[in-house]
Amino acid sequence: MTRLHKLFLVFSLLHVVLLLHAKKRFEWTPALRAAYDKTLSLRFKEAETDLGAIRTKDPDNLLVLHVENYLDFFRVYINEEITEFKKLEKNKDKRLEIIMEQGDKSSPYYLYLQADIRLQWAIARLKFEEYSTAFFETNKAYKLLKPMELSFQSSCPTKRIWVSYMPL
Repeated sequence: MTRLHKLFLVFSLLHVVLLLHAKKRFEWTPALRAAYDKTLSLRFKEAETDLGAIRTKDPDNLLVLHVENYLDFFRVYINEEITEFKKLEKNKDKRLEIIMEQGDKSSPYYLYLQADIRLQWAIARLKFEEYSTAFFETNKAYKLLKPMELSFQSSCPTKRIWVSYMPL
């Protein structure tokens, strides 16, 4: 093998390793905004269809997890079915794990998404009278948001969470 071939092989392997360890991103794309709007409009089937397409086309965008969690939260909150709550609750830990393991820690969305997901589930727990677990979820979210307030004062929707959840 020539020196050029060896060099090419080394750079190819390095490229593969970097790709495998690359952090995923948090990005509000137009398609994701549309899915989010459909979720907030309670058009769940349309939102799910859009999210499936986004997951396929843009698998590195972790904000998809945020919109998916909103879907689960609204279903649980509106339907008030304990079986649905127990089934969808399992998604929370999976989403948080993916965000914590694969998310870019330097992004303001890294902590924000974890806090918002926890707060949504805390609210859902109140529906089913899981008060102590709801309290602990809220406390965890608060601990995630507090350092964000100092680090990302102008670049993240942290204040939206404070305003949204303070009455609770």
